[in-house]
Amino acid sequence: MLGVATACLSTALGSMFGSARILQALARDDIFPVLSVFKFGSVVGDEPRIAVCFCYMVAQVGIFI
Repeated sequence: MLGVATACLSTALGSMFGSARILQALARDDIFPVLSVFKFGSVVGDEPRIAVCFCYMVAQVGIFI
């Protein structure tokens, strides 16, 4: 059970952080001008914190529905 739970958590985190990086890349390429708020990352490491929060909110809405 512990292995299954760990694998599910790892997959969920990988998907969330991967989608946040893709969202940041789309914003930086100016493909959709509406996404310009997501182009900025953190000062150290350029982590897409705003995009991670957005992806988390979208995932929570999907879970609540």
